[in-house]
Amino acid sequence: MWRIFNPFARGAAPMSPGIPTQDRKHALLDDSATEPLAKRGKTREAGEGSPTGGQVSPTNTGEGSRSRLRFSAPKPIIPLSQQRGSQAEYSGEPAYVERDAEVRDELWRVIDQVEEFAKGYFAFDIPLETADERFQVLCSTMSNNLKLIVGCIGAGGPGGAGGWKELFVDKELRQALVCGIIGNVLVEQVFASLLFGATMEQREKVHRVQAEYKSTDGFLRTKEYYKAIKQFLPENDLPAAFESHAIEVTMRLYTLLVPILALNPAYKHLPLNINAGSAITSPEKEAAEVLTALWDIVTRAAVLSISMRLDPDTVYYFEPTGKDDWYDPQAMECFNMKTMEASHPRKRTWAHSEDQAEKERAQGDGPLVRIICMDGCTAYRQGGWLSPDSPGWKSMGFRSRRLTQALVACRWGRKRKWVKGQPADRKEVHGTKWVEPGFVEFRNVVEKIQKETLDKIMRKAEVETEEEPRDGGFLSSLGKTFGYMI
Repeated sequence: MWRIFNPFARGAAPMSPGIPTQDRKHALLDDSATEPLAKRGKTREAGEGSPTGGQVSPTNTGEGSRSRLRFSAPKPIIPLSQQRGSQAEYSGEPAYVERDAEVRDELWRVIDQVEEFAKGYFAFDIPLETADERFQVLCSTMSNNLKLIVGCIGAGGPGGAGGWKELFVDKELRQALVCGIIGNVLVEQVFASLLFGATMEQREKVHRVQAEYKSTDGFLRTKEYYKAIKQFLPENDLPAAFESHAIEVTMRLYTLLVPILALNPAYKHLPLNINAGSAITSPEKEAAEVLTALWDIVTRAAVLSISMRLDPDTVYYFEPTGKDDWYDPQAMECFNMKTMEASHPRKRTWAHSEDQAEKERAQGDGPLVRIICMDGCTAYRQGGWLSPDSPGWKSMGFRSRRLTQALVACRWGRKRKWVKGQPADRKEVHGTKWVEPGFVEFRNVVEKIQKETLDKIMRKAEVETEEEPRDGGFLSSLGKTFGYMI
C-alpha cells in the first residue's frame, strides 16, 4: 500500500464538502453499439472494474504527539483484455464498448470531484464594498502561472477590467474558474503525461519512443508507448515515482488556488511558525482539508491516465475548446445552465426601465464560452466497423467516439470581431455590456494593477525616508498594501 505523508494535513480526518453529484447532459457516445446518449449520474460503483480515488486514514504517531494523515494511493484499472468474465464477452459487443464506458465513467467521477471541491470551498460571498480592493490585492500578488492559466481558460468579455473582476467576485463564475484551473492542470500535467509517476530513466525511454516514431501515425506510437510502459509495469502496479509526482501536482494546484481562496473574508492564513507540540489551528485544519481534496482528485486522474496509456489500441485525445466560441450543446455542457436559462434575452422578463433599443439589440445575442472548465475527451481507433461484410475493416481509416463533453461556463453576448488580425469591435454591437476599453487581455489588467501598486509603494517609501519612520517604514507600507495575502 502506498503511503504518503502530507505536512499540512495534521489533525482530525478532513471532511468532504458533500455536494451531490449533478447529471451530465448530452454526454454522447457517438458510435456506441449500445445507448447513444448517456447522462452523468449513475456510474459503476468503486471496485467494479474502475479505479478508486485516494483514501485518507488518520494514524497516531504515539502518545502526546499530534496525529497525522497519511494518504493511500489507488491501483490502476486492469485492461479489459486481461480481465476474465467481462460483460463484453457475453453481450456480443466488442470489448472496447465496455472499456469506453469505464473510462467515461471515471472521467465523470474526476469532473464530479472537481465540481464538489469548487462548490465546497469557493462558494463564499464577497461584500461589494470590498470587492474592488480584494481584486486589486489579488492581482498585485498574482503569480505568472496563475495569470497565464486564467488568461488561457477565461474571457473577460466586453466589460473591460470589470469583466475579469467578475470572474473572481461572482460566486458561480469563481467556482467555474476554479474548475477550469484544476481541469487545465489535470489535462496538461496528468492526462498528457506519457507515464505519470515515471522515474527520470523511464521517462527518457518513453520519450525516445516518441522521438523515434514522431513521423508515424498516432496509432502506431500508442502501441509502442504501451510496449515500453509494460516493461516498467509488468503487473499493472503504480510507477515508482507515482507518490512524489502526485504530491508535486497537488502542491502546484494548492499554490495556484490559495490566492483565490484568500478572497474569502473568513479566510485565515497559515501561521508562519508551526511547532510539532502546538495545538492544531483552524487554518491548519482547513489547509489539510483542501490538500486532501486536491490529493484525491489528482490521484484518481493519475491512475486513470496510466490506465489509458495501458490501452494499445486507443488514442485518447482531449479536444481543445475555444473560449468566446459559440456554445455547442452536442460537444459541451454548461456549468451555469440555470443562470443562462434565467437570463435568456429572448425568454426573460425585461424590466420596464430597460431601454427599448437595448432589448432589440439583445435579441441577437447568443451563448458564448466564457470559462473552459475542462476539455472533452474523444477516443480514436484504427479501422472501420467490425462486420462480416467488410473483411478489410482493420485498415479502413479510423473511427472516433466522444466519451465526455467539454465543461464550460457561458455568457450571453456577441463574439469579438477581428479584421486582418486586429480587433474591430464596436460599442453599439455589445450595448450596455460594453465598458471602455472593451475587450482586454487578463495579463494586461494584472500587469497594469501591479505597476500601479508598485509605484504607490515606492512613492510612499520615498516620503517615509524623508521623514522619521513612525509605523515601520517601507515594510509597513508593503504589509498594509498586501494585508490580505500575508
